[in-house]
Amino acid sequence: MPASIAAIAPARVKALGAISHVRSRMPVADALDAGPNLSRADRALAAQLVYGVLRNQRYLDAWIEPYRRSRLDPEIRDILRMALFQLGFLDRVPAYAVIHDAVEQAQGV
Repeated sequence: MPASIAAIAPARVKALGAISHVRSRMPVADALDAGPNLSRADRALAAQLVYGVLRNQRYLDAWIEPYRRSRLDPEIRDILRMALFQLGFLDRVPAYAVIHDAVEQAQGV
């Protein structure tokens, strides 16, 4: 595992994988169960990210659109959606940590 991936919050890694699985037509509950087990807090945050991104996808995409210059890779779009959801709807994680993890995840794509 690259060092940058190890530094990313486990909940974000799990959430990104789950969103990718959902994009491939896997049911959300199955997508959240796939992969490594997390602590209760990380599992809750991952679920909150996945359900929040899916529920607010149109809103988040509208937030991204004015800044997009070309077609976005689906995984990059999902990383942006998660970061914007955290910044706009959640307050548990500081903004600098959200941005840091989003940049680290995007570099791993």
